[in-house]
Amino acid sequence: MGAPRGAILRILRTLATRSGGPRNIQTLATDTGIPNTTINRYIALLQSTFLVTDIPAWYRNIDARLVKSPKALITDSGLYASLLRLHPGDAHTGFLWETFVGVELLRLISFEPAQQYSLLHFRTRTQHEVDFVIERADRQVAGIEVKMARSVSASDFSGLRALQRAAASAFRAGIVLYAGERTLPFGENLWAVPVNALWVR
Repeated sequence: MGAPRGAILRILRTLATRSGGPRNIQTLATDTGIPNTTINRYIALLQSTFLVTDIPAWYRNIDARLVKSPKALITDSGLYASLLRLHPGDAHTGFLWETFVGVELLRLISFEPAQQYSLLHFRTRTQHEVDFVIERADRQVAGIEVKMARSVSASDFSGLRALQRAAASAFRAGIVLYAGERTLPFGENLWAVPVNALWVR
């Protein structure tokens, strides 16, 4: 018997409202009223149909300061907008921007030969976070933070600086993708970059 449509929609909507945060099965079960075992089964179904994918956490060794839970990414920004019935100026529009960028990064990584890159996320228990971390096969990393704004300030780089400290010599670059038009430096290996750079080869 297939999964009830209402339950699938409840799970998808709940995941959408938590876009960007670690996925927690217990809180999903509480918020949707669906048992843990059923939640796990339905999420596996959503993943197998490519509607949802897990973005694993980036960390080195056993570091208690870092959150190691994956975050769920809805793989279609149009579906995300529909699930939350978004409109211009909605509070979740920034997460729509993040979802769109995450899907584009997955697509770009899939074009690379031999799967040399992995897409991850970074979060500390003190709430420093980076939306996406790209890790190369040699464990070099670059962080990407997504901001739906036409300007960027030094405070937008706090998560990237935390990643820079955690990765040490493996850190190659930290980028804030934003809606402006200029590439701007914000410290050693830290840059604000227009989002259209995603499509420049």
